[in-house]
Amino acid sequence: MDINTRVTAVEEFLKTKMGYVAPSDPKPSSSSSAPIEGVTVVNNLSEIKTKGNYRLNPSTFGMASGYFLPNDVTVDVSGSVFNFAGSDWTCVFEFSDKSSNVTVIGGTYHLPNKNNLIFNSNGSKNITMKNQTLAPNSGWGYKVTGGENVTLDGLTATTWYNYAVFAEGDSKNLTIKNWKIDGGSTNESTIRVCGVIGLTIKDCHLFCDQNFSGAQKHVALRLHEGENYTLENIEVRGIVGMGPMGGGDGGQQWGFTQFIGKNGEWQVPKEQADMNKTLAHRAKSLALRTKKIRIKNMRIVEGKIQCNPGLIDAQWDGGSLTNTIFPPPPAIVAWGKSNDAFFSMFKTYPDGLSIYSNKLDTDTVRPTADLIVTNVAFYANAIDPSGIVKLREGVTFTQR
Repeated sequence: MDINTRVTAVEEFLKTKMGYVAPSDPKPSSSSSAPIEGVTVVNNLSEIKTKGNYRLNPSTFGMASGYFLPNDVTVDVSGSVFNFAGSDWTCVFEFSDKSSNVTVIGGTYHLPNKNNLIFNSNGSKNITMKNQTLAPNSGWGYKVTGGENVTLDGLTATTWYNYAVFAEGDSKNLTIKNWKIDGGSTNESTIRVCGVIGLTIKDCHLFCDQNFSGAQKHVALRLHEGENYTLENIEVRGIVGMGPMGGGDGGQQWGFTQFIGKNGEWQVPKEQADMNKTLAHRAKSLALRTKKIRIKNMRIVEGKIQCNPGLIDAQWDGGSLTNTIFPPPPAIVAWGKSNDAFFSMFKTYPDGLSIYSNKLDTDTVRPTADLIVTNVAFYANAIDPSGIVKLREGVTFTQR
């Protein structure tokens, strides 16, 4: 009995005894826009008025203003290109603090205005952006301003002007995963986080070393004030910063520069200066903390790390750091010129007091950065000449 006869006999047996019906061969779809059960096909996003699952027929869209999608909507825009030319700080997808449960899948976004974005959360909840491409030389990727449960899954980008994502405003539960970055910001950073409670960055490729103008920071990650940050399985090219913001001096200089410029001239008339307000802001800045960072399996390829005072309970377990040929541009002194693994850990920020400012009697300075490292291989000139980082079991060092 040949194999075909045997299969026919088995199918006949199953049909007779168990009511089995052999499946027919699937027929290929005659159109990419063929109906899918439960999914409504639209030709323009403005057609989406009520909750549901939608698919946008692939096309190229020229836009001068963004779309407000209804709540409880999933829309697949894969294959579409959005050429957005809105006014400053407008987005392709607009949200408010009333927005919730929206997922946008796919799309390529060309944002030539340096202050345009794919979306700003604006206090919304349960928002997912998935498998999106930021066209080269666009403005921003995303801005997360407040809100809860925002997921940025699968961004692909090369070069942009400001940030791939800037998160602030006491946002809660931000997830960044499956990113593929090969390029970088021409003026700022890739991921900047200020004031987030609950951050996850995982399974990301962040090679950020093509800064051509402006700040030229080569910065992949800026993890500022907030708490409960988890990083897992990421590879980085560029600089990683951890610890609260402070205007470059741990907040110490605020009381002197808020109203008096570096040239000694008053920025506002002296009689309008409210020093009590200024000192209150200074105290608030000094009180900022970055609490509980957990890093698992981070590989830094030609980069370095800075940890600001006010970093509390940070742990890095597993991975490697190589810094052999990556000094930043000579003009950017603040980022360090050496090929050490960690830099500016003590000289610029000794216990929160900058060498560029004065400590006031009313100041409560930030504590020295607290970072424990285990099971990480270092290839650099030195690991941490300042002796701030706590090196534990499994750390290896090869001088390069």
